[in-house]
Amino acid sequence: MTLVGTSGAAVSPKTGGEPSYEFGRREAEIVARFPSGKRVAVTRGRGRAYPGLMSSAPSTLAFYQTFAPLLRGQHVLDVGAGSGLGTRSLCGQVSHVTALDNDARALEFAREYTPQAELLQTDLCHALPVDRADAAVLVDVLGHLSRPETALRSVRACLPVGGNVFVAEPKAYASQRLIAPACRAFSQRALSQLLLRSGFEVEEVASSVASFVALVARRSGDAALDALVEGFHQAGRGQLHAARREFARASQSERREVRLEALLGEAEAAFAANEGDVAARSYFEANELDARDGRALSGLARVALATGELDDAFRLALDALKRDPTEAAGNTAMALAAERLSHPDAFNAWRIAANLAPNDPEAATGLARVSAAKENYAFAIQVFERLRGYGDALGVDFHVTLGWLLLADGRKNDASVEARYASALAPASLAVAELIDALAAG
Repeated sequence: MTLVGTSGAAVSPKTGGEPSYEFGRREAEIVARFPSGKRVAVTRGRGRAYPGLMSSAPSTLAFYQTFAPLLRGQHVLDVGAGSGLGTRSLCGQVSHVTALDNDARALEFAREYTPQAELLQTDLCHALPVDRADAAVLVDVLGHLSRPETALRSVRACLPVGGNVFVAEPKAYASQRLIAPACRAFSQRALSQLLLRSGFEVEEVASSVASFVALVARRSGDAALDALVEGFHQAGRGQLHAARREFARASQSERREVRLEALLGEAEAAFAANEGDVAARSYFEANELDARDGRALSGLARVALATGELDDAFRLALDALKRDPTEAAGNTAMALAAERLSHPDAFNAWRIAANLAPNDPEAATGLARVSAAKENYAFAIQVFERLRGYGDALGVDFHVTLGWLLLADGRKNDASVEARYASALAPASLAVAELIDALAAG
């Protein structure tokens, strides 16, 4: 192994808690060495940044340095702290910092790099092991989570009414290319809406330039907003009747932005319950409430798709994207309508949808499907492998479809592997049997 310091040149290990790095023959073989003699294996990638180690993870230190002087109180949560690079800035501002992350190896690094912080391993989408804190900081975290609103509700439960949350996330744009585990970026409006649905009201835009959006919000004590939060919580659990009761309560709010989210929540719950007429009415009301928000039109496009009104779906999705071209649901609706209408832009529409939500099986499958129709099997396979890279559990249909694509591309051995995966998941499936028969015949 070669010992290099944070500048990249061969040096002796630094003092003061700064690590040096040893690189093995393979890129994944990286070990951080601290002045204490502690050695910690680290992974260089998009997941988190390490001090002095070049990687695809963006530097977030500037946001911690921006947020630190704004902190009030004595106890702050660093949610998704990773290596502790930003945690160190927070420790210089408040007396008690609790750093939370689900990666044991990153926390082992942080214990050496930021020993003054309390470090706890936890799943951010479950109840946090903290009773109370004065504020919370989340930098480049929400876009890595499949359920960011769940994590925000967990943070909210630890904060008093009026407690601040400081959030910074990569800014969304239609041609973005996210790298796992990043699965979402945000416009300023979308990030504000996510915070509102989770019980926080934006107080200040700390930054909305370059590649990040940074917001300061506070936990609300508004009863209508509490109902809204509970509504989305129940909807996420599949308890649609309970969710709709809460949305009805929230819709009584005097504040337009709360009523808008309540109407959209009611529409989403009604659509999930196959009540298309109710969903459409709620989407129409939401659109009348805020003509700048494209989500209601995206929802109406989905309703039109469900009823086979393809021209209406295409037009509605197009109008929605004029309001926000980075809204994932609108792009998916546009892509579905374009594909079913045999529109020449169907491939590009699916590519944008998959770029905005690369961990979404529907978007990945759509892009792979139109690619395969053009006999571009290699690209379709690449799309599915990218989806697999997010580590989510993928069902039998994924493995069967990928198996057929690999077989069509002449990769019979790889196709056989996917057939075995599919067979293990659903041994009695006719689709699996057909793939196995095709492999045997070939």
